[in-house]
Amino acid sequence: MNTEINYKSNPLNGVGLKNLLIEIVDHYGFQIL
Repeated sequence: MNTEINYKSNPLNGVGLKNLLIEIVDHYGFQIL
């Protein structure tokens, strides 16, 4: 259960993968992907 605690303490986990990808695309642009 340690991994579950680590995920909750990770600030990026609250963002969500979809929002994280959107942030990356907004920052670097879609061309680089």
